[in-house]
Amino acid sequence: TIEGNLFGTDAAGRVGLGNGGSGGGFAINVTASGPFNARDLRIGGPHADARNVFADGALPAIRLSCGTNGQPLCLDGLLVQGNYLGTDASGSQPLPNNRLCPAAGCAGARAGGVLVEGDSIGRLTIGGTQPGAGNRIAFNAGAAVGWTVSSASVVDGALEVIGNTMHDNGAAGIELTRLNVAATNDAGDVDEGPNRLQNAPLLE
Repeated sequence: TIEGNLFGTDAAGRVGLGNGGSGGGFAINVTASGPFNARDLRIGGPHADARNVFADGALPAIRLSCGTNGQPLCLDGLLVQGNYLGTDASGSQPLPNNRLCPAAGCAGARAGGVLVEGDSIGRLTIGGTQPGAGNRIAFNAGAAVGWTVSSASVVDGALEVIGNTMHDNGAAGIELTRLNVAATNDAGDVDEGPNRLQNAPLLE
């Protein structure tokens, strides 16, 4: 369990100090080395005292990765809940992550908030349905949440993104990428990939 921390801020959670020795790097970098390795991991939680604040990072705040492709269920059951990503401790002032993302946009689901990498993740949940479980992911240079798969193998698993608040990020709220190609809407939604490369809704 990782909860109640301030990543990249001063002790009051108001001023950005950056992550890493020189203000760079992931705040949390989880690499699962085999099946079920991250099953019991929870980052944050539905109560305010469990909230982590991830701010002012040069890279995405949280990276969750299968060590190699073809590791079934490597991130199964992992929860990311109730956190602030890209804001100060109040949740209202911008302290963006992924500051190394170029102004022209990040390639390959380089999310500012949560970046997932791997083709057999199992069921990974970002947010939740109970009060307080949703994350606030805002003001980051990249997408709020990204899932990228670097192989052409069959994708096995589901990324559940539920009950979160996502706004003012530099790319999509949820960005799905396979072989460095971001998902685009297609007739009948027949392509396969992360979350089956589900078409984005069109509001008219």
